[in-house]
Amino acid sequence: MKRILLWIVPVLLFWGAEQGFAAAAGMSLHFIDAGEGESILILAPDGRAALVDAGNPVTGYKVAEYVRETAGKIEHMIFTHPHFDHIGGAFFTLQMLHVASVHDNGSELPHLAGENSVYRWYEELVRKDKRYRPLAAGDRFSLGEVEMRVLWPHPPRQRRMGANAESL
Repeated sequence: MKRILLWIVPVLLFWGAEQGFAAAAGMSLHFIDAGEGESILILAPDGRAALVDAGNPVTGYKVAEYVRETAGKIEHMIFTHPHFDHIGGAFFTLQMLHVASVHDNGSELPHLAGENSVYRWYEELVRKDKRYRPLAAGDRFSLGEVEMRVLWPHPPRQRRMGANAESL
């Protein structure tokens, strides 16, 4: 969770300084208790929402219910990296909520032997979805009037550090 805070907070502070802190006053961050795992709901002043990670398979339902009650729908679903405590809740959030776009860091999925691999199911649910687009350093997208910039990681061809070090 500290890594995400280190990236999200500077980005929001930069945005706030650039746009004026009065404009950022309507922003809110919700750090959802996802047990072992993470989930952060970002709400823009106009009510649009982005969800960063969805917790694990046990807490994913709780995350989805919280987002449904707080935001209703998600403009951007962002998975920082493909560890199960970050992507496990995808099996709930992507099926229970309206999600406009889905992103992750595009890193290779650890393919486990057999047809019952959770990564195979994640690939089917997320990466084969028409709403999916991997993100890398330099990419930008908006959340209403808020511009989000990806600072890390660099495109896959330059990566060889492992999933945690390659987190969005």
